[in-house]
Amino acid sequence: MSEIHIRRRTRQQAVVIGTAASESSTLRVDDMAGGILHLGSPSSAVTAISIFGSHEAATDFREVRDDSGAPATIRVARQQGTAVGTIGTTTAVVNVFTGMSNAYALPDAVHGLPFLRLVADADVGTAAESSVSLKS
Repeated sequence: MSEIHIRRRTRQQAVVIGTAASESSTLRVDDMAGGILHLGSPSSAVTAISIFGSHEAATDFREVRDDSGAPATIRVARQQGTAVGTIGTTTAVVNVFTGMSNAYALPDAVHGLPFLRLVADADVGTAAESSVSLKS
């Protein structure tokens, strides 16, 4: 009697995250069952990344929603720190929020689509080199 072996595949793909679906790169995920977004250090203005999907790579991408009608989004963690600034003779300590480099699971609502695009609610910035790890 032979054992059944399930062969898992993984793929890592660089991704451009724009502020509109037309500015973002297309991810082909039709042969994958899950994924993780590896987000570099985004600008502090980014608080969420929305998922847009399509059944064809060259057609219009539409915002993906879960079964309750809520948008399928990734909430971006922010880190609070302090900075000291001096203007003239006045020194002040201010709170500074910066984007954190983290890994985020793709929402379950996206798993039925063959093509995805990730769209940020603000400019991600050049420091946020991002990629997606996909697993079959």
